[in-house]
Amino acid sequence: HPLEAYLILGLSGLRLEESLGVTPRDVEPREAYDIVTGTVEHSLVVTVRNTYTDADGFKRGAKNDFSERSVPVIVAGRDRLLSIIAASRPDDPAALEAWAGERLLPYRSDNLAKMWRTALESMGLRRIPPNMLRHTSETLMQAARLPDTLVSRLHGHTELNTDYRHYMRPSLAEAERAAREVHKLMPGAE
Repeated sequence: HPLEAYLILGLSGLRLEESLGVTPRDVEPREAYDIVTGTVEHSLVVTVRNTYTDADGFKRGAKNDFSERSVPVIVAGRDRLLSIIAASRPDDPAALEAWAGERLLPYRSDNLAKMWRTALESMGLRRIPPNMLRHTSETLMQAARLPDTLVSRLHGHTELNTDYRHYMRPSLAEAERAAREVHKLMPGAE
């Protein structure tokens, strides 16, 4: 489906305009050395370098210095994103350089929003705006109990309070877990 790449990029934490600005050149396999375990992990990383908006078109450069970053692609979407990129790769070697710098998602945001709405309706799902994938990414990272500073950096925020004001919404299960942890501190609690 044409929205698969956007779904993967949005759940990886990219803004809509960042996802629309991704080129094949921006996606690359990398190895990450974990200093705690001493192991090497294989990753697929998107380097945010460009944006695309309907008003400004394709623009080199990110929203701000914090927005220019490298973000690991969600693990479940890595193979599929690589397949999508491979399927778009031209056979003509002379065309490779131009292709590598072209947008992976050649849509306007208004067209993407229409395709998104149609896809959700066809699956019987309630309508949510496409930019909510970024909110979902933040919420899942919070539920995984990742450090707030890491979540903020991966999403390209200049201030930590941006996450709390706009993105992080604890679930009822997390709120209940908090209530039970507080209860344990109360005198006479078992």
